[in-house]
Amino acid sequence: MGPCILEHAYYLPMIYCVLIMNSCFLHGYLRISCASISTYMRISVDAFTLPLCAVILCVLCTMQCSMHIVTAQDARILHQAMENSNTAKQTRSEVGKPINIHFVWIQPNLGPRKWDAKEIRALQTVLAWQQAMNPVVVYFWTRDEIVLHFPELVQLLERISTPAWISDIVRYHVVHRFGGLYLDTDVHLIRDPTPLLVQFNGAFTVCQTPWWSQPSELLDPNYKCDSVINAIIASLEPGDETLQCAMTKSVQRTELSLNQSKMAYSLQNTGPPMWTECVLDFNFTTLPSWTFLPCPCCDGCNVKDYKTKAYAYGMHEWQKSWW
Repeated sequence: MGPCILEHAYYLPMIYCVLIMNSCFLHGYLRISCASISTYMRISVDAFTLPLCAVILCVLCTMQCSMHIVTAQDARILHQAMENSNTAKQTRSEVGKPINIHFVWIQPNLGPRKWDAKEIRALQTVLAWQQAMNPVVVYFWTRDEIVLHFPELVQLLERISTPAWISDIVRYHVVHRFGGLYLDTDVHLIRDPTPLLVQFNGAFTVCQTPWWSQPSELLDPNYKCDSVINAIIASLEPGDETLQCAMTKSVQRTELSLNQSKMAYSLQNTGPPMWTECVLDFNFTTLPSWTFLPCPCCDGCNVKDYKTKAYAYGMHEWQKSWW
């Protein structure tokens, strides 16, 4: 059963449901659906139980449409709250001006927004960062913004069915052109990272390996990072050469891969391994893992466990929701 597209009136799901019921009766589908329900509920389908099954199906339909209404409206409300906060926060900060903070939220093949439950969770994360870092201007990059600001990328991105792949390319471009802090939407706030931006002149990324959960005397102060993560990238000044490197390599490798009909997402083409190459080539500042990766990959960590840890500023949740 398809989603309810009549989002703004609560009586419409019932009308929609009645229309579906009529269609089901005409095509005999109601009896098939009721047969499934009767098997589950261990009742027989007859003249008395058929109306009961119809009511059950109608309630399920109404619930589905109502949830879609709430999801779409909540997503739009959260998005508007983000826009309103952008307008209000135009004062100066410790780093001299409002900080641009970037998030990317896209669909396969650069499709339109869905305004679904996943986007609600993403927007809640965005708002948490926006409220903690004052002032910031949030860029929430969806298809519309990408088409507007990077029309030269659209044709390429529309060929890519993996959102993580698209997001890799977009993040390097937006930070290079506009400057700011890029965060994945599953990087959860622990505390305001502005002190890090001040300390490291507004430019850093985060080491993934070797991984350290917290500051340690065993850590060699001259240690070298083997690989970095591209979920956290700061470069407050536009035009950074490390981002230029990542932009160029990500596009070139993507074009080569697609032209060879290699449609599977490869981290080596645009993800952390490629970003690591550029970071090492240009000696880009790399923070220890405990700053934003206090918990190892995929361990089911809870951000609340790190709220009292003074060394932690965020926690990457490793949702892998776009793979």
